Amino acid sequence: MEVAARCCNASLCTSSGFALSHNRFTLIYKHPVKHGGLHSDGLILSSRFFCWNQAPKRNRSIKKKEVIPQNVDLPPVLPKDKKKPYPIPIKEILKMGRANKKLAQLGIEKPLEPPENGLLVPELVPVAHELLNAWKHLIKGVAQLLHVIPVYACSECTEVHVASAGHAIQNCQGSTSAKRRNFHSWVRGSINDVLIPIESYHLFDPFGHRIKHRTRSDYERIPAIVELCIQAGVDLPGYPS
Repeated sequence: MEVAARCCNASLCTSSGFALSHNRFTLIYKHPVKHGGLHSDGLILSSRFFCWNQAPKRNRSIKKKEVIPQNVDLPPVLPKDKKKPYPIPIKEILKMGRANKKLAQLGIEKPLEPPENGLLVPELVPVAHELLNAWKHLIKGVAQLLHVIPVYACSECTEVHVASAGHAIQNCQGSTSAKRRNFHSWVRGSINDVLIPIESYHLFDPFGHRIKHRTRSDYERIPAIVELCIQAGVDLPGYPS
Protein backbone atom coordinates (compact mmCIF):
# COMPACT_ATOMS: atom_id res chain seq x y z
CA MET A 1 0.00 0.00 0.00
CA GLU A 2 1.56 3.31 -1.07
CA VAL A 3 1.27 6.26 1.27
CA ALA A 4 2.47 9.81 0.59
CA ALA A 5 4.34 11.36 3.50
CA ARG A 6 2.47 14.62 4.00
CA CYS A 7 4.03 15.81 7.23
CA CYS A 8 7.31 17.78 7.46
CA ASN A 9 7.08 18.81 3.79
CA ALA A 10 8.11 15.37 2.57
CA SER A 11 8.83 15.34 -1.15
CA LEU A 12 9.18 11.60 -1.73
CA CYS A 13 6.41 8.95 -1.80
CA THR A 14 7.20 5.69 -0.16
CA SER A 15 5.47 2.59 1.17
CA SER A 16 5.91 1.82 4.89
CA GLY A 17 9.55 2.90 5.02
CA PHE A 18 10.85 6.47 5.15
CA ALA A 19 10.24 9.73 3.30
CA LEU A 20 12.89 12.36 2.56
CA SER A 21 12.06 15.91 3.72
CA HIS A 22 13.95 19.15 3.25
CA ASN A 23 16.08 18.87 6.36
CA ARG A 24 15.63 15.40 7.86
CA PHE A 25 14.27 11.93 7.32
CA THR A 26 10.62 11.19 8.12
CA LEU A 27 10.29 7.69 9.45
CA ILE A 28 6.99 5.93 8.73
CA TYR A 29 6.09 2.79 10.63
CA LYS A 30 3.06 0.63 11.23
CA HIS A 31 1.14 0.90 14.46
CA PRO A 32 -2.25 -0.69 15.11
CA VAL A 33 -4.54 2.11 16.26
CA LYS A 34 -8.12 3.02 15.60
CA HIS A 35 -9.24 5.43 12.88
CA GLY A 36 -8.96 9.03 13.87
CA GLY A 37 -6.92 8.22 16.97
CA LEU A 38 -3.74 9.99 18.03
CA HIS A 39 -0.51 8.50 19.21
CA SER A 40 1.94 10.13 21.57
CA ASP A 41 4.93 9.44 19.29
CA GLY A 42 3.71 10.91 16.01
CA LEU A 43 0.91 12.02 13.73
CA ILE A 44 -1.48 9.81 11.79
CA LEU A 45 -0.98 9.58 8.04
CA SER A 46 -3.67 6.94 7.72
CA SER A 47 -5.50 4.59 9.99
CA ARG A 48 -2.46 2.40 10.42
CA PHE A 49 0.68 4.48 9.54
CA PHE A 50 2.50 7.00 11.69
CA CYS A 51 5.53 9.24 11.03
CA TRP A 52 8.14 10.50 13.44
CA ASN A 53 10.62 13.24 12.67
CA GLN A 54 13.98 12.23 14.00
CA ALA A 55 16.64 14.96 14.11
CA PRO A 56 20.36 14.02 13.87
CA LYS A 57 21.87 13.19 17.23
CA ARG A 58 24.34 15.65 18.71
CA ASN A 59 27.80 14.61 19.78
CA ARG A 60 27.71 15.01 23.54
CA SER A 61 31.49 14.64 23.82
CA ILE A 62 32.11 18.13 22.31
CA LYS A 63 31.73 20.85 24.87
CA LYS A 64 29.99 24.10 24.09
CA LYS A 65 33.00 26.31 24.85
CA GLU A 66 35.53 24.07 23.12
CA VAL A 67 37.44 25.99 20.45
CA ILE A 68 37.81 24.21 17.13
CA PRO A 69 41.15 25.07 15.43
CA GLN A 70 39.72 25.93 12.04
CA ASN A 71 37.24 28.34 13.63
CA VAL A 72 39.79 30.46 15.55
CA ASP A 73 39.44 34.15 14.76
CA LEU A 74 42.28 35.93 13.01
CA PRO A 75 44.19 38.52 15.06
CA PRO A 76 42.66 41.98 14.77
CA VAL A 77 44.24 44.44 12.35
CA LEU A 78 45.59 47.29 14.47
CA PRO A 79 45.66 50.82 13.07
CA LYS A 80 49.05 52.14 11.99
CA ASP A 81 49.06 54.93 14.57
CA LYS A 82 48.60 52.47 17.46
CA LYS A 83 51.80 51.22 19.11
CA LYS A 84 52.45 47.55 19.65
CA PRO A 85 52.47 46.37 23.27
CA TYR A 86 55.84 46.28 25.03
CA PRO A 87 57.40 42.85 25.71
CA ILE A 88 57.90 44.04 29.30
CA PRO A 89 55.03 46.03 30.85
CA ILE A 90 55.72 49.76 30.93
CA LYS A 91 55.21 49.87 34.71
CA GLU A 92 58.04 47.38 35.26
CA ILE A 93 60.31 49.32 32.90
CA LEU A 94 59.69 52.55 34.83
CA LYS A 95 60.23 50.77 38.14
CA MET A 96 63.61 49.38 37.02
CA GLY A 97 64.58 52.82 35.67
CA ARG A 98 63.85 54.48 39.01
CA ALA A 99 65.90 51.82 40.83
CA ASN A 100 68.88 52.30 38.49
CA LYS A 101 68.66 56.07 38.85
CA LYS A 102 68.68 55.80 42.63
CA LEU A 103 71.80 53.60 42.52
CA ALA A 104 73.52 56.07 40.19
CA GLN A 105 72.76 58.97 42.53
CA LEU A 106 74.30 57.05 45.43
CA GLY A 107 77.42 56.33 43.36
CA ILE A 108 76.79 52.58 43.31
CA GLU A 109 77.68 50.91 40.00
CA LYS A 110 75.24 48.25 38.88
CA PRO A 111 77.22 45.08 38.08
CA LEU A 112 76.68 43.38 34.75
CA GLU A 113 75.57 39.77 34.92
CA PRO A 114 77.12 37.20 32.55
CA PRO A 115 74.78 35.17 30.34
CA GLU A 116 73.54 31.85 31.67
CA ASN A 117 75.06 29.83 28.80
CA GLY A 118 78.55 31.26 29.27
CA LEU A 119 80.63 33.89 27.50
CA LEU A 120 82.38 31.80 24.86
CA VAL A 121 80.88 30.21 21.79
CA PRO A 122 82.67 26.86 21.28
CA GLU A 123 82.30 27.01 17.49
CA LEU A 124 84.03 30.44 17.33
CA VAL A 125 87.14 29.56 19.37
CA PRO A 126 88.92 27.93 16.36
CA VAL A 127 87.89 30.92 14.24
CA ALA A 128 89.54 33.28 16.73
CA HIS A 129 92.78 31.27 16.58
CA GLU A 130 92.76 31.33 12.77
CA LEU A 131 92.14 35.09 12.77
CA LEU A 132 95.03 35.77 15.15
CA ASN A 133 97.41 33.61 13.08
CA ALA A 134 96.30 35.31 9.87
CA TRP A 135 96.87 38.72 11.46
CA LYS A 136 100.45 37.71 12.37
CA HIS A 137 101.11 36.47 8.82
CA LEU A 138 99.69 39.72 7.42
CA ILE A 139 102.08 41.87 9.47
CA LYS A 140 105.03 39.68 8.53
CA GLY A 141 104.16 39.73 4.84
CA VAL A 142 103.65 43.52 4.68
CA ALA A 143 106.97 44.08 6.45
CA GLN A 144 108.75 41.93 3.86
CA LEU A 145 107.12 43.75 0.94
CA LEU A 146 108.16 47.16 2.30
CA HIS A 147 111.81 46.17 1.85
CA VAL A 148 111.23 45.85 -1.91
CA ILE A 149 108.32 48.15 -2.80
CA PRO A 150 108.63 51.78 -1.61
CA VAL A 151 105.72 53.47 0.14
CA TYR A 152 105.42 57.21 0.74
CA ALA A 153 103.13 58.93 3.22
CA CYS A 154 102.24 62.55 3.75
CA SER A 155 103.47 63.96 7.06
CA GLU A 156 100.54 66.39 7.28
CA CYS A 157 97.56 64.19 6.28
CA THR A 158 96.63 60.54 5.87
CA GLU A 159 97.50 60.26 2.16
CA VAL A 160 99.58 57.21 1.19
CA HIS A 161 101.17 56.58 -2.21
CA VAL A 162 102.79 53.30 -3.26
CA ALA A 163 105.44 54.26 -5.85
CA SER A 164 109.07 55.25 -6.19
CA ALA A 165 108.13 58.89 -5.49
CA GLY A 166 105.14 60.85 -4.22
CA HIS A 167 102.57 62.28 -6.65
CA ALA A 168 102.04 65.98 -7.37
CA ILE A 169 98.28 66.13 -6.86
CA GLN A 170 97.24 69.20 -4.84
CA ASN A 171 94.75 67.60 -2.46
CA CYS A 172 96.49 67.81 0.91
CA GLN A 173 94.15 68.61 3.78
CA GLY A 174 96.81 69.15 6.45
CA SER A 175 97.02 72.10 8.81
CA THR A 176 99.83 73.78 6.86
CA SER A 177 98.64 72.82 3.38
CA ALA A 178 97.84 76.45 2.48
CA LYS A 179 101.52 77.40 2.68
CA ARG A 180 102.37 74.54 0.28
CA ARG A 181 99.42 75.27 -2.06
CA ASN A 182 97.90 71.90 -1.04
CA PHE A 183 100.95 69.92 -2.17
CA HIS A 184 101.79 66.91 0.00
CA SER A 185 104.84 66.69 2.21
CA TRP A 186 106.08 63.20 1.35
CA VAL A 187 108.19 61.07 3.66
CA ARG A 188 109.14 57.40 3.50
CA GLY A 189 106.26 55.32 4.82
CA SER A 190 106.28 52.47 7.31
CA ILE A 191 104.08 49.50 8.13
CA ASN A 192 101.89 51.72 10.35
CA ASP A 193 100.97 53.78 7.29
CA VAL A 194 99.73 50.66 5.45
CA LEU A 195 98.18 48.89 8.42
CA ILE A 196 96.82 51.65 10.65
CA PRO A 197 97.12 50.51 14.30
CA ILE A 198 93.85 50.60 16.20
CA GLU A 199 94.14 49.90 19.90
CA SER A 200 91.66 48.99 22.60
CA TYR A 201 91.72 48.65 26.38
CA HIS A 202 92.30 45.10 27.56
CA LEU A 203 89.63 43.87 29.99
CA PHE A 204 90.59 41.06 32.34
CA ASP A 205 86.96 40.90 33.47
CA PRO A 206 84.42 42.05 30.85
CA PHE A 207 81.74 42.16 33.55
CA GLY A 208 83.83 44.01 36.11
CA HIS A 209 83.95 47.73 36.78
CA ARG A 210 83.62 50.00 33.79
CA ILE A 211 86.62 51.99 32.60
CA LYS A 212 86.31 55.60 33.65
CA HIS A 213 88.33 58.64 32.69
CA ARG A 214 90.25 58.80 35.96
CA THR A 215 91.05 55.06 35.88
CA ARG A 216 92.00 54.76 32.21
CA SER A 217 95.72 54.60 33.04
CA ASP A 218 95.15 51.41 35.04
CA TYR A 219 94.31 49.45 31.89
CA GLU A 220 96.69 48.38 29.14
CA ARG A 221 95.98 49.18 25.53
CA ILE A 222 96.59 46.42 22.96
CA PRO A 223 95.62 46.03 19.27
CA ALA A 224 91.86 45.82 18.93
CA ILE A 225 92.00 42.66 16.81
CA VAL A 226 94.05 40.93 19.54
CA GLU A 227 91.52 41.97 22.21
CA LEU A 228 88.75 40.64 19.98
CA CYS A 229 90.44 37.25 19.70
CA ILE A 230 91.16 37.13 23.46
CA GLN A 231 87.52 37.71 24.34
CA ALA A 232 86.53 35.09 21.77
CA GLY A 233 88.56 32.42 23.58
CA VAL A 234 92.25 32.75 22.67
CA ASP A 235 94.58 32.37 25.69
CA LEU A 236 97.75 34.47 25.40
CA PRO A 237 100.52 34.65 28.03
CA GLY A 238 99.75 37.59 30.29
CA TYR A 239 96.30 38.15 28.78
CA PRO A 240 93.97 35.50 30.18
CA SER A 241 90.45 35.36 28.78
